[in-house]
Amino acid sequence: MKSPARILSALFVGATLLASPVAFASEDVDPALKAKLTEQLKAEGYELRKVQMEDGLIEAYAVKGNEKYELYFDKDLKPVKKGE
Repeated sequence: MKSPARILSALFVGATLLASPVAFASEDVDPALKAKLTEQLKAEGYELRKVQMEDGLIEAYAVKGNEKYELYFDKDLKPVKKGE
C-alpha cells in the first residue's frame, strides 16, 4: 500500500502539470496585425522571429544586426517597452 504522502505528492505534481499550460498560455495575434507589425519592424531594420500576446501586450521577438530583442507593443502597435 502506498503512503498518503506519496499519493499526495503524485496528485500535486499531476495538478501542477495540468495547470501549467493554462497559466502560461498566450493568445494568438490576429494575422493582419502580425503582418502590419512585421512590416513596421522590417522598416526599422528588425527581422521578426515570433509574436504573441502577453499580459495584454503584443510581445515580439526580433533580431537586428547580431542582437536579439523583446519588443512590446499596445494593440495600436505603439511601442511600450524594449528589452534585450
